[in-house]
Amino acid sequence: MADQSLPAAVPGEVGKGNGKGKGGKGGPPPPSAGQKGYDAPRPKVFAASKAPSPGGSSGMSELLDKVAAEGKRKDLEESKEIEDIDLTQIDPTATRERVKCVRCEKEVDKEFLESHMNAHSSEILPWLFLGGTRNVENDVEMTVRTNITHVLNVARECNIWEEIREITTDYNLKRGLGFAYKKYPLGDTPDQDLLTELPEALDFIHEAHTSDPRHHVLVHCVQGISRSASVVVAYLIRHEGMSLREAHAHLHAKRSLADPRKEFLDQLGRFECQLRGLSVPTLTGEEVFAGRTMLNLDDTILTQPVSAVPVGTGAGKSGSRPSGSREPVSWAGRFVSRKEITPVSEDTRLQKEEEMREKARKAAEAEQKRWAHWRSLSACDVGTPLPWATARQVLFVEGGSGGVLLVELDGSHAVCVKPQGMMAVAELVAAHVASAMAVRVASCRVLSLYEEEFFSLAENMQRAPVMVEGHESCVQKVVTGCTGTGGGNGWTSSREFLGLVEFLPGHGLMGLEAQKVLVLESCPELLREVGRMCALDAVINNLDRVPLPLWDNEGNLSNVMVLDSGRHAVGIDQQVNAILEGPGLQGYLAQVRRFASDVKLLGTSVEATKSSLRGALLANCGAEVSDEALAHFMMGLREGLEAVAESSESGVLDKSLEKAKEEAVRIFGTAASDVGLTRLDSMVDFVRRTVAEVRAGLGGGG
Repeated sequence: MADQSLPAAVPGEVGKGNGKGKGGKGGPPPPSAGQKGYDAPRPKVFAASKAPSPGGSSGMSELLDKVAAEGKRKDLEESKEIEDIDLTQIDPTATRERVKCVRCEKEVDKEFLESHMNAHSSEILPWLFLGGTRNVENDVEMTVRTNITHVLNVARECNIWEEIREITTDYNLKRGLGFAYKKYPLGDTPDQDLLTELPEALDFIHEAHTSDPRHHVLVHCVQGISRSASVVVAYLIRHEGMSLREAHAHLHAKRSLADPRKEFLDQLGRFECQLRGLSVPTLTGEEVFAGRTMLNLDDTILTQPVSAVPVGTGAGKSGSRPSGSREPVSWAGRFVSRKEITPVSEDTRLQKEEEMREKARKAAEAEQKRWAHWRSLSACDVGTPLPWATARQVLFVEGGSGGVLLVELDGSHAVCVKPQGMMAVAELVAAHVASAMAVRVASCRVLSLYEEEFFSLAENMQRAPVMVEGHESCVQKVVTGCTGTGGGNGWTSSREFLGLVEFLPGHGLMGLEAQKVLVLESCPELLREVGRMCALDAVINNLDRVPLPLWDNEGNLSNVMVLDSGRHAVGIDQQVNAILEGPGLQGYLAQVRRFASDVKLLGTSVEATKSSLRGALLANCGAEVSDEALAHFMMGLREGLEAVAESSESGVLDKSLEKAKEEAVRIFGTAASDVGLTRLDSMVDFVRRTVAEVRAGLGGGG
């Protein structure tokens, strides 16, 4: 589905963040850029016609006056008449207590506060907002109230107003930021394939967040109830480490109005299963909608845009129904069928629940058996050509950006295969920085389409049996970038590069397995290694692992792999998220210097750092770690920061960065797709500047 947007340059543009997970089982994987008949969605980025004056104080003052006046008018338009009703005339127990809305400062009856807040966009995360059309059309809501820099529109019937776009762009440029708008025209119909559009929509959100901590994202549809809510839930699952059940509960806690339709919940369940390697989702649409009586005024399912339906026929009229729609049912037929519905008895309900529990138990046992098999295998040496003809089986796992393949070779070894996309160069540079700091991360070798081994891999992946039925197209998607054949019996490829990643026979620092290792005597040394890993993250701005005070996030502990029964930690999925010149860069550099100084001198950041890690481990693993273990984490963090300072002083880091540049040009120099090569110099410069701040913070000079 093509995005209706135009690319352009934006002052103060920042490097891309990472994305994890792509697609789902509910429909074909999304076509890749370069595939025939597909226009890759790109964000629309707006820039002002002239640069703002230094500080922009005068222009900003005029803009804020305009925004305030227009915002007041919009607030009056949008205020609900029910808010002015005297509830005591209906309910004598009503208190008539007046409370002030923290967003718009309007006073409303306490009983109406929840519905009033639903009229605003809802803050799902400190930087992520969910709302409807009314929110994106209210310039005061978009600017001074929520500071939105990125808008993701997932409603096909909505577009952003030109005036709002100009005001929001102007407001952000005066703050040294840009404004990006992206649209995925989804329908709110039962047959809408949500999962096809999800991966790139989630990447847009995540890249906005990871590229600059000041970025705020608004995801909206018409009402902020179903489509946009579903996308936000998917983000919480993929990037915040929540289960579908947890994400759904968090959504309702933040926006009670949100209610993804049953079909979307079922697709999100498939998304969760692929992402987590589950057989049964943690929540189903049937469970959420149990006991509800839904009035479906039109049983027709639209599979085409609204504009494709002939004018005057209406949805569901015979003779001109959209392709793929069901035969409409008469009004009389609908109500007769409802009368004939027999309520489910309590015994039947309990029996069904027991069947579901038993199904989940068996699925969990099968899952444990599957992973026990993979953990019995040894890692291949990815630095040398691999015997792809010995491939025994393949398992597709959601992760990275586009999914990852676990490939069993010769019955005793395994290797991971992942697509190399826009973060390929950023990952390569991060690996070289890790090497200079002596921080253990999974090794990787990049295969080019022009190498013979690439074709050997593709040919044998086409023949190798898949471990999970129905994942054949997912395997093909990872290897080739597209699905289907090119007119013959073989695969055709739009994929230029594949990464062969070291297989790590362990588990992430999450869940019950992590809980078990965090109570062992080896826990302090394990967290010490995690601390060294976090020093690397601070230098490269890799915020998607442990929630340090440098970032306002919850981290992603699944990017810490635990090996050797809890004795060692290895990093995965790290990349350089370079912030280019501007206030965002200066702010981050100042934070890095302050953080390094606090770690050395046991300053204010130390307790905040230990508290963040303690909370993350408790939330993700259910384990309360000891003060000794946290002290070892801080020890490792300091050792890591000192290691990068020493590598800089000795010249080791500079040699590693130069080697990274040479390797990136050699491997990706012929790339036709965006793998981040144009940002290579910016990444290297960013690392050098953050390392200089670490040295200054530790007292070693800038």
